[in-house]
Amino acid sequence: MTLLPRCLFLVLLPACWADFARIPLHFEANRGQFRKPARFVADGVLLAAAEAQFLLGADRIVLMRVDGGNPAAAMDGIDKLPGESNYFLGGDPQHWRTHVPHFARVRVEKVYPGIDLIYYGKDRQLEFDFVVAPGADPRVIRLAFDGATPRLDDAGDLLLDTIRLQKPYIYQEIDGVRRTVEGRFRIDSENRAGFAVSPYDVSRPLIIDPVLSYSTLLTSSSSVGDGIAIDAAGNTYLTGNANSGFLTVSGLQPAFGAALFDVSGRQRHRERRGAHHTRPANRR
Repeated sequence: MTLLPRCLFLVLLPACWADFARIPLHFEANRGQFRKPARFVADGVLLAAAEAQFLLGADRIVLMRVDGGNPAAAMDGIDKLPGESNYFLGGDPQHWRTHVPHFARVRVEKVYPGIDLIYYGKDRQLEFDFVVAPGADPRVIRLAFDGATPRLDDAGDLLLDTIRLQKPYIYQEIDGVRRTVEGRFRIDSENRAGFAVSPYDVSRPLIIDPVLSYSTLLTSSSSVGDGIAIDAAGNTYLTGNANSGFLTVSGLQPAFGAALFDVSGRQRHRERRGAHHTRPANRR
């Protein structure tokens, strides 16, 4: 199921990544700027209640489904951030989406009976926790994948194409102390994986925490970014070239400048206290 409108893959040159990494990971509510069933979006990942779609390139998509999970589960942004985004999609203001809120975390309530799913970012890596309530069974958790076949490496990480889910950190909080519970990924079939968890105190919540590593994208199938900079006010400037698909609101350099990489002509992100504000470059 495709969640995104047609977009272009943007490749950032290695020298750009240090600056890009300073932009914290956050989650945007879907207010119509993306197709349903996506309800939240974060750096190349589209989230619905029981699935996450990873956009790895022009036509490379991996879908992770919470197999047997409730697709109608309540899904809310939590820890609202001060930034916001604006999307100027085409020339018709009716298609624009402004003041889109940002959140530090997203919670899916009772994706399975007694089990919540929480997405959050740490060091620009997407993490998700399954929070297993006392009495609930972690063995019901299954992850199904479309677009890649899961396999385990020697470290216990789950590999899917360019996606790596690190061996899960499983723990309980007992009397203010975090206590590790032994556990690992378990491949159940060709495209499904679950968790094998050692005995634990079933009278207390259990947290299952994998860490995701993947290649992100900034919209487009034939675009190249050759520079990114953040000014003293926290505004982020992206330069490069795009054959199509980027915003067409008047830019800083609307005409080609006879260089290999032209300025893309739009300010994509404005960082403020851990969140960004997306707007055209010429608006103040």
